[in-house]
Amino acid sequence: MPQLLTLVANSTTSAAALFFFAIPLLAGIMFLCAQLLLHYIYDVRLGAAAVEIVMFKWLVVFSIPYEDLAGVQRVSFVEAIFSFGLGFVNRPFGKFFILHRSRGLSRRILVTPSDSDTFYNKLMERMG
Repeated sequence: MPQLLTLVANSTTSAAALFFFAIPLLAGIMFLCAQLLLHYIYDVRLGAAAVEIVMFKWLVVFSIPYEDLAGVQRVSFVEAIFSFGLGFVNRPFGKFFILHRSRGLSRRILVTPSDSDTFYNKLMERMG
């Protein structure tokens, strides 16, 4: 049996102490994997007539026409957690934006674009 497993098996520490260290470690690993890998699966981009949510950099799965956008708002990480909107967050440590729609089932869409400043400036320009 490996020495680490023997040490854990023979240890008198409680399971709660192990979870106290294991859960934050696993959460950190999940956030790191999300930051490094999720933007390869789906992303947000500005199309010719709409803001597009794309999978694998080419397949458009969701689009919001510029005419349907009532506004865009930059939000912090804490505000993003409590935004209660449709979330397309693929960069947990990126800059967050809430797109406010004037109509539709989901009126608030949370996105994290790759180049946030350029995204915001171009989006404001296209919204008029």
